[in-house]
Amino acid sequence: MVGMSAEITGVYKRLLDAWNGGDAEAAAALFADDALVVGFDGGHIGGVEVPAGGTYVAKIRRVWDGRMVHAIVGVVPPGSYDLDPALNAVHTVVVEDGKIVLFQSTPAKYMARPDLAASHNAELTPLLLTGDTLG
Repeated sequence: MVGMSAEITGVYKRLLDAWNGGDAEAAAALFADDALVVGFDGGHIGGVEVPAGGTYVAKIRRVWDGRMVHAIVGVVPPGSYDLDPALNAVHTVVVEDGKIVLFQSTPAKYMARPDLAASHNAELTPLLLTGDTLG
């Protein structure tokens, strides 16, 4: 189980690193040919698109059965030094045979729950200070 958890978290970290590096080829290589990708706006993406700019940081909340990751994510837009709460998201990633078969990015709006929005950023901000992509 530990090995499988390390594998899926490694795939997820490589995805974040590819995004942060603007490397669409490296990101695409992590996905199965028939992967389902649901973007931040809810649209189903045909193929992998590298998000436009910014630095992504994430913290894994849980790994299920060594194949599904649930993580919170934040983005520091280009030219900024702080996370933009409007870009906070929750990622769900399912990996089979070393490839991503499902990736879903859900906006983390925390309607009427400002405590959760503040907690989201508070958990991710230390990653910016250490330079880690994934905590």
